[in-house]
Amino acid sequence: MPRRPKKLLDQVREKIRLKHYSIRTEEAYVNWVRRYILFHNKKHPREMDSREIEEFLTHLAVNERVSASTQNQALSALLFLYRILDMMFGTHQLMAKLLYGCGLRLIECMRLRVKG
Repeated sequence: MPRRPKKLLDQVREKIRLKHYSIRTEEAYVNWVRRYILFHNKKHPREMDSREIEEFLTHLAVNERVSASTQNQALSALLFLYRILDMMFGTHQLMAKLLYGCGLRLIECMRLRVKG
């Protein structure tokens, strides 16, 4: 009998454990990924892009009034998810790396300009 593919959240858990992240990080990341998917009516992350990420993070900041550090934790979880899915390319990939690596807020990253 053919093996069923693992569910997305189980794949996230497995990858986190392979990287030896703490159990608290695992719980937090899985929770954020679940909330992200539910926020978008159970749409698979492969069918979403940076627009949906921005909508979710904006919802957290504006409607749920989470702190900047909580919003960054949610972003880190989503970046981890999309690294698993290998879905980011070009400008979106660059923005994600800047957000994650520099700790920029989304609006700060979007306002960056290249000077020649």
